[in-house]
Amino acid sequence: MTLRRGLIAAAGNYKSPISVDAVTFDGSNDYTTRGADLTGAANGKLGIASFWINTNTIAAQVIYRGTNQLMRILLLNDNTIQVRGQNAAVSTILQMASTTVLSTGKWHHVLASWDLANTVGHLYCDGQEDQAGGSTLTDDTIDYTDTDHAIGASPAGGTKLNGDLAEVYINLAEYIDLSVQANRQKFRVQHHFPANVGAAGATPTGTAPIMYFKASSGTPANFANNLGGGGNFSVTGTLTNASSSPSD
Repeated sequence: MTLRRGLIAAAGNYKSPISVDAVTFDGSNDYTTRGADLTGAANGKLGIASFWINTNTIAAQVIYRGTNQLMRILLLNDNTIQVRGQNAAVSTILQMASTTVLSTGKWHHVLASWDLANTVGHLYCDGQEDQAGGSTLTDDTIDYTDTDHAIGASPAGGTKLNGDLAEVYINLAEYIDLSVQANRQKFRVQHHFPANVGAAGATPTGTAPIMYFKASSGTPANFANNLGGGGNFSVTGTLTNASSSPSD
Protein backbone atom coordinates (compact mmCIF):
# COMPACT_ATOMS: atom_id res chain seq x y z
CA MET A 1 0.00 0.00 0.00
CA THR A 2 1.43 3.38 -0.94
CA LEU A 3 0.56 6.95 -0.17
CA ARG A 4 0.90 10.23 -1.99
CA ARG A 5 0.76 13.49 -0.11
CA GLY A 6 -1.01 15.66 -2.66
CA LEU A 7 0.01 19.27 -3.02
CA ILE A 8 -2.57 21.95 -3.56
CA ALA A 9 -2.54 22.20 -7.33
CA ALA A 10 -4.03 24.36 -10.05
CA ALA A 11 -6.51 23.37 -12.76
CA GLY A 12 -6.41 26.41 -14.97
CA ASN A 13 -6.80 29.23 -12.46
CA TYR A 14 -8.43 27.02 -9.84
CA LYS A 15 -6.78 25.30 -6.89
CA SER A 16 -7.80 22.52 -4.59
CA PRO A 17 -9.05 23.90 -1.24
CA ILE A 18 -7.16 21.15 0.59
CA SER A 19 -4.09 18.98 0.17
CA VAL A 20 -5.26 15.36 -0.06
CA ASP A 21 -3.27 12.26 0.80
CA ALA A 22 -3.81 9.19 -1.38
CA VAL A 23 -3.14 5.56 -0.51
CA THR A 24 -2.34 2.83 -3.03
CA PHE A 25 -3.47 -0.76 -2.50
CA ASP A 26 -1.23 -3.08 -4.52
CA GLY A 27 -3.86 -5.74 -5.29
CA SER A 28 -1.71 -8.47 -3.72
CA ASN A 29 -0.96 -7.73 -0.08
CA ASP A 30 -2.56 -4.52 1.11
CA TYR A 31 -5.80 -3.90 2.98
CA THR A 32 -7.01 -2.65 6.37
CA THR A 33 -9.28 -4.31 8.91
CA ARG A 34 -11.05 -3.27 12.08
CA GLY A 35 -10.64 -6.66 13.79
CA ALA A 36 -14.01 -6.25 15.51
CA ASP A 37 -17.31 -4.48 14.99
CA LEU A 38 -17.28 -0.73 14.53
CA THR A 39 -17.66 1.22 17.75
CA GLY A 40 -21.20 2.57 17.88
CA ALA A 41 -22.41 0.49 14.94
CA ALA A 42 -26.19 0.18 14.74
CA ASN A 43 -28.51 -1.22 12.12
CA GLY A 44 -30.43 1.41 10.18
CA LYS A 45 -31.97 2.73 6.99
CA LEU A 46 -29.68 5.70 6.26
CA GLY A 47 -26.23 6.09 4.79
CA ILE A 48 -23.72 8.26 2.93
CA ALA A 49 -20.51 7.21 1.19
CA SER A 50 -17.88 9.37 -0.50
CA PHE A 51 -14.44 8.43 -1.76
CA TRP A 52 -11.86 9.16 -4.44
CA ILE A 53 -10.52 6.21 -6.42
CA ASN A 54 -7.89 5.69 -9.10
CA THR A 55 -8.00 2.04 -10.14
CA ASN A 56 -5.19 0.25 -11.94
CA THR A 57 -7.20 -2.61 -13.41
CA ILE A 58 -10.66 -3.63 -14.57
CA ALA A 59 -11.79 -6.37 -12.18
CA ALA A 60 -14.05 -7.08 -9.22
CA GLN A 61 -12.54 -5.29 -6.21
CA VAL A 62 -13.65 -4.33 -2.70
CA ILE A 63 -13.77 -0.74 -1.50
CA TYR A 64 -15.53 -1.51 1.81
CA ARG A 65 -17.00 -4.75 3.15
CA GLY A 66 -17.98 -6.46 6.37
CA THR A 67 -17.35 -10.12 7.10
CA ASN A 68 -20.94 -11.15 6.43
CA GLN A 69 -21.23 -8.92 3.33
CA LEU A 70 -24.46 -7.33 4.57
CA MET A 71 -23.09 -3.90 3.67
CA ARG A 72 -20.54 -3.45 0.93
CA ILE A 73 -19.22 -1.04 -1.67
CA LEU A 74 -17.58 -2.72 -4.64
CA LEU A 75 -16.10 -2.36 -8.06
CA LEU A 76 -17.81 -4.98 -10.22
CA ASN A 77 -16.08 -6.98 -12.97
CA ASP A 78 -16.64 -4.18 -15.48
CA ASN A 79 -15.40 -1.41 -13.12
CA THR A 80 -18.84 -0.04 -12.40
CA ILE A 81 -19.62 0.80 -8.77
CA GLN A 82 -22.13 -1.12 -6.67
CA VAL A 83 -23.50 -0.07 -3.28
CA ARG A 84 -25.37 -2.95 -1.66
CA GLY A 85 -27.03 -3.55 1.72
CA GLN A 86 -28.98 -6.45 3.17
CA ASN A 87 -31.19 -7.04 6.18
CA ALA A 88 -30.67 -9.61 8.93
CA ALA A 89 -32.46 -12.21 6.78
CA VAL A 90 -29.83 -11.62 4.06
CA SER A 91 -32.37 -10.12 1.67
CA THR A 92 -31.04 -7.32 -0.54
CA ILE A 93 -32.88 -4.12 0.35
CA LEU A 94 -30.36 -1.60 -1.04
CA GLN A 95 -28.66 -1.96 -4.38
CA MET A 96 -27.44 0.85 -6.61
CA ALA A 97 -24.99 0.53 -9.49
CA SER A 98 -23.33 3.13 -11.67
CA THR A 99 -23.60 3.32 -15.43
CA THR A 100 -20.11 4.80 -15.69
CA VAL A 101 -17.18 2.43 -16.08
CA LEU A 102 -14.35 3.87 -13.99
CA SER A 103 -11.42 4.23 -16.34
CA THR A 104 -8.01 3.15 -15.09
CA GLY A 105 -5.19 5.57 -14.37
CA LYS A 106 -7.52 8.47 -13.52
CA TRP A 107 -9.03 9.85 -10.33
CA HIS A 108 -12.79 9.49 -9.94
CA HIS A 109 -15.10 10.69 -7.20
CA VAL A 110 -17.93 8.40 -6.07
CA LEU A 111 -20.72 9.80 -3.89
CA ALA A 112 -23.83 7.96 -2.70
CA SER A 113 -26.61 8.36 -0.16
CA TRP A 114 -29.73 6.41 0.76
CA ASP A 115 -32.84 6.74 2.91
CA LEU A 116 -34.72 3.46 2.79
CA ALA A 117 -37.61 4.72 4.93
CA ASN A 118 -38.45 7.00 2.01
CA THR A 119 -37.11 4.58 -0.65
CA VAL A 120 -34.68 7.22 -1.92
CA GLY A 121 -31.13 6.70 -3.15
CA HIS A 122 -28.54 8.71 -5.06
CA LEU A 123 -25.32 7.69 -6.80
CA TYR A 124 -22.97 10.21 -8.41
CA CYS A 125 -19.71 9.63 -10.28
CA ASP A 126 -17.52 12.64 -10.97
CA GLY A 127 -20.30 15.04 -10.10
CA GLN A 128 -22.95 13.51 -12.37
CA GLU A 129 -26.02 11.47 -11.41
CA ASP A 130 -25.02 7.99 -12.51
CA GLN A 131 -27.49 5.48 -11.12
CA ALA A 132 -28.37 2.63 -13.47
CA GLY A 133 -31.94 1.43 -13.78
CA GLY A 134 -33.29 -1.37 -11.65
CA SER A 135 -32.09 -0.11 -8.26
CA THR A 136 -33.44 -1.74 -5.10
CA LEU A 137 -34.56 0.66 -2.35
CA THR A 138 -36.80 -1.19 0.11
CA ASP A 139 -38.16 0.23 3.35
CA ASP A 140 -36.31 -2.09 5.71
CA THR A 141 -33.30 -2.06 8.05
CA ILE A 142 -29.75 -2.73 6.83
CA ASP A 143 -27.72 -4.98 9.13
CA TYR A 144 -24.69 -2.71 9.54
CA THR A 145 -23.27 -4.57 12.55
CA ASP A 146 -20.67 -7.25 11.86
CA THR A 147 -17.74 -9.14 13.36
CA ASP A 148 -15.16 -7.30 11.23
CA HIS A 149 -14.92 -4.58 8.60
CA ALA A 150 -12.30 -3.92 5.92
CA ILE A 151 -11.15 -1.35 3.38
CA GLY A 152 -9.45 -2.53 0.19
CA ALA A 153 -10.44 -6.21 0.48
CA SER A 154 -12.76 -8.49 2.37
CA PRO A 155 -11.82 -8.89 6.06
CA ALA A 156 -10.28 -12.24 5.10
CA GLY A 157 -8.17 -10.58 2.39
CA GLY A 158 -10.17 -11.59 -0.68
CA THR A 159 -10.99 -9.51 -3.77
CA LYS A 160 -8.23 -7.00 -3.07
CA LEU A 161 -8.23 -3.52 -4.52
CA ASN A 162 -5.52 -2.66 -7.05
CA GLY A 163 -5.48 1.12 -7.06
CA ASP A 164 -5.52 4.32 -5.04
CA LEU A 165 -8.01 5.62 -2.48
CA ALA A 166 -8.33 9.02 -0.82
CA GLU A 167 -10.80 10.72 1.54
CA VAL A 168 -12.83 7.59 2.32
CA TYR A 169 -15.97 8.74 4.17
CA ILE A 170 -18.66 6.21 5.17
CA ASN A 171 -21.59 7.34 7.31
CA LEU A 172 -24.02 4.60 8.36
CA ALA A 173 -26.38 6.76 10.42
CA GLU A 174 -27.35 9.81 8.35
CA TYR A 175 -28.72 10.81 4.94
CA ILE A 176 -28.05 13.83 2.78
CA ASP A 177 -30.07 14.76 -0.30
CA LEU A 178 -27.52 14.66 -3.11
CA SER A 179 -29.98 15.99 -5.66
CA VAL A 180 -29.14 19.36 -4.04
CA GLN A 181 -25.94 20.69 -5.60
CA ALA A 182 -24.85 22.44 -2.41
CA ASN A 183 -24.93 19.10 -0.61
CA ARG A 184 -22.79 17.44 -3.27
CA GLN A 185 -20.30 20.26 -2.95
CA LYS A 186 -19.78 19.36 0.70
CA PHE A 187 -17.73 16.45 -0.67
CA ARG A 188 -16.54 17.60 -4.11
CA VAL A 189 -16.16 21.28 -4.94
CA GLN A 190 -16.46 22.85 -8.36
CA HIS A 191 -13.56 22.25 -10.75
CA HIS A 192 -13.29 18.64 -9.61
CA PHE A 193 -11.38 18.90 -6.35
CA PRO A 194 -12.03 17.32 -2.94
CA ALA A 195 -13.93 19.42 -0.40
CA ASN A 196 -12.72 19.91 3.14
CA VAL A 197 -14.96 17.65 5.24
CA GLY A 198 -13.24 18.59 8.51
CA ALA A 199 -10.70 16.86 10.72
CA ALA A 200 -13.15 14.13 11.75
CA GLY A 201 -15.38 14.29 8.68
CA ALA A 202 -18.11 16.16 10.54
CA THR A 203 -18.52 19.16 8.22
CA PRO A 204 -21.05 17.71 5.71
CA THR A 205 -23.72 16.77 8.29
CA GLY A 206 -22.51 18.25 11.58
CA THR A 207 -21.65 14.79 12.96
CA ALA A 208 -18.54 12.68 12.40
CA PRO A 209 -19.23 9.53 10.36
CA ILE A 210 -18.47 6.07 11.69
CA MET A 211 -15.58 5.78 9.20
CA TYR A 212 -13.31 8.46 7.75
CA PHE A 213 -9.86 7.55 6.46
CA LYS A 214 -7.02 9.69 5.17
CA ALA A 215 -3.26 9.36 5.53
CA SER A 216 -2.89 12.57 7.48
CA SER A 217 0.39 14.46 7.88
CA GLY A 218 1.88 12.62 4.91
CA THR A 219 2.37 9.46 6.97
CA PRO A 220 1.21 6.35 5.08
CA ALA A 221 0.38 4.28 8.16
CA ASN A 222 -2.03 6.98 9.33
CA PHE A 223 -4.53 5.80 6.74
CA ALA A 224 -5.57 3.02 9.14
CA ASN A 225 -6.39 5.57 11.84
CA ASN A 226 -10.15 6.02 11.65
CA LEU A 227 -10.81 9.74 12.12
CA GLY A 228 -14.51 8.95 12.41
CA GLY A 229 -16.16 7.39 15.43
CA GLY A 230 -15.91 3.67 14.68
CA GLY A 231 -12.42 2.86 15.93
CA ASN A 232 -9.04 2.42 14.28
CA PHE A 233 -8.18 -0.24 11.71
CA SER A 234 -4.96 -2.23 11.27
CA VAL A 235 -2.88 -2.51 8.11
CA THR A 236 -1.99 -5.73 6.35
CA GLY A 237 0.86 -5.05 3.91
CA THR A 238 3.22 -2.10 3.67
CA LEU A 239 2.29 1.56 3.40
CA THR A 240 4.45 3.68 1.07
CA ASN A 241 3.93 6.71 -1.15
CA ALA A 242 1.51 6.83 -4.07
CA SER A 243 2.21 8.69 -7.28
CA SER A 244 -0.81 11.01 -7.51
CA SER A 245 -3.61 12.65 -5.57
CA PRO A 246 -7.07 14.03 -6.45
CA SER A 247 -5.85 17.45 -5.29
CA ASP A 248 -3.05 17.50 -7.91
